[in-house]
Amino acid sequence: MKLKRLFCAKASLSLPVVAALAAGACNVAAQSPEMTEVYGRGVHAYFSGQTAQAEEQFNQVIAAGSTDPLVYYFRAMALMRSGRSFEAADDLRTGAAYEARDPGAGSQIGQSLARVQGAERQLLERYRRQARIQQAQQSRSIAQTRYEETQRHEQQVLRQPRAVDLGALAPAAAPPMAP
Repeated sequence: MKLKRLFCAKASLSLPVVAALAAGACNVAAQSPEMTEVYGRGVHAYFSGQTAQAEEQFNQVIAAGSTDPLVYYFRAMALMRSGRSFEAADDLRTGAAYEARDPGAGSQIGQSLARVQGAERQLLERYRRQARIQQAQQSRSIAQTRYEETQRHEQQVLRQPRAVDLGALAPAAAPPMAP
């Protein structure tokens, strides 16, 4: 409900800003309505050129425990505008790692970042791509380890002969039935 009021109150926002708020709000909303509102104010401040205010809003959301990649991406963009590229790189890595864990979120995140363009967007996309590659490699490695472990156990199970008492397998003789 607060999100709806936020959008109504910000009716003058451009369509890309509203799209960024709506898509990001889905991820942040899982945490709390208050943090969704703070995130929305941060996005608005970022697109309004108020870098310090945007960074402060995103810091609050992250301090509250957010794992939403968009919060980290937008804070990284604000940090880059402030000339703090090393800190921005850390946020880009963190955001990309969170995003790579949820492969279905990529298109929604892409829509939220539609207004971020130029060299900053290209850098962001490199981090996103690298995180997806690392996640795929890690998943492949885990699958390979599981497969090898299964094969090893299979060999142990199939090659271990067990002595079976045949007398225990035969049914006990039933008393003869009366005619």
